[in-house]
Amino acid sequence: MATLPELPAVTSLSKYVTRILGQNPSKFTLQGTNSYLVHECSTAAGEQHPHSTRMILIDTTGPSSSGPLPAAALSSYLTSLCSILAERSTPSQGEGMAHTHAHVSDIILTHWHRDHTAALPDVIRALALVQPRIPVKVWKFPCADAEKNEDGDWKSERGRDAAIEHELAGLGSTEMVVRPGEGEGEVGAVASKRIHVLRQEQQFRLEPELQRDHHHHRGDDDDQAADSDADAIELEVVHTPGHTSDSICLVLRRAPSPSSSAAADDSTASAPAQAPPSPLLGVFTADTVLGHGTAVFASLSSYLSSLSRLITSLSSSSSSSSDPNLNPDSQPQLPRVRLFPGHGDVVDDAIAKITEYRAHRLERERQVVQVLERAKRDESGPLTADELVDQIYGSTIPISLKPAATHGCLLHLAKLLEEKIVIRLPSAADVDADADAAAEKKEKGSAGGSRVVVVEHEEVQIPEGWYDGWSIAVTATASM
Repeated sequence: MATLPELPAVTSLSKYVTRILGQNPSKFTLQGTNSYLVHECSTAAGEQHPHSTRMILIDTTGPSSSGPLPAAALSSYLTSLCSILAERSTPSQGEGMAHTHAHVSDIILTHWHRDHTAALPDVIRALALVQPRIPVKVWKFPCADAEKNEDGDWKSERGRDAAIEHELAGLGSTEMVVRPGEGEGEVGAVASKRIHVLRQEQQFRLEPELQRDHHHHRGDDDDQAADSDADAIELEVVHTPGHTSDSICLVLRRAPSPSSSAAADDSTASAPAQAPPSPLLGVFTADTVLGHGTAVFASLSSYLSSLSRLITSLSSSSSSSSDPNLNPDSQPQLPRVRLFPGHGDVVDDAIAKITEYRAHRLERERQVVQVLERAKRDESGPLTADELVDQIYGSTIPISLKPAATHGCLLHLAKLLEEKIVIRLPSAADVDADADAAAEKKEKGSAGGSRVVVVEHEEVQIPEGWYDGWSIAVTATASM
């Protein structure tokens, strides 16, 4: 952590995005959890638009270890959040002019991990004091149903949605949150009373109130009412399982203007016209891609697919702004899209960073295969995941991070086992541990036994094969 850049408690990253540091630094959370306020557009000069009041909060904060978040850290975080709302509220400009209150309308949780969600009830209580009579909507993508797949990649997530719902129930008052409507609040296996369900490609639009009124009430003063600097923006949900089953990213872009949409609607079949592309303003990647280092994941196959999906989505959105009449070789490079991570500093080139992450995972997989092939040639016998980590990482990681590295190595091995590239040779220790875990599961009726390891400050189920030997099943790996 000593080499990481220091991040302020509050940082204005653009006229649309403000970062609030979670005050929970650790080796896993880096400088702390990043939560973000996405606010309606400002003027071209970067000043607050007088009719821009609504904000969306992405994630909260929480403990960086198994214990609670210290009271002083929570207080500092809440003070930062409320101070931003106060700064973006404007006093009345004269007689008959209303005081404009900035407020949080929605809280979007990017995944269930407690360093992003534990402070949610405290945040809602604090907001209820500074924005009375303005309840918030809480949004989350459901965790995979661990009940149906107790031995799958997501088995450690059983009950996570229910736990968040239980904490929200502790708020007591029904006036602090907007409850889901009929059939709208099914989160995982829990019928939620307070959590709204996120959907793939769901969009959240933010625009100044004056602009919203202008769309619905056109009159003689249209030119005065329509502020050309007041661009609407939107967030789009992209489901990116891998880090967790419910992980999402959020793409931030300028929303298409009503006039451009109308022009597209009026186009003829012989000469189709499309609305101008909406410029990308950034992508919030939560813990799928970090500002520094690499991310932890629960399913490598899902994680790689999600990274590929993000690259494709951002590349296609960026390239849509290029001129289709130009020769492809003469097209300018794709514009850089900023990446706002769940931990660490902002990354200036999202596509390059995500591509780097995917290449890193594929390179790590190649290293695992390479070490196992060498062991087979040398007839040194099968290797455990622990021994693989020693040979791949050497002394480049501290001992404290070795369990996380071993956990990640086992997830690589699980993928390679599924692809029949490696074989698993169960050890007596692993067989005994599996038997103990099964006995405890039967006795307690739980989804798993006591075999856990701390990864990213969470106790997670030890993947199968922790004590086992692993060997290469094929030698032809040129395609990797």
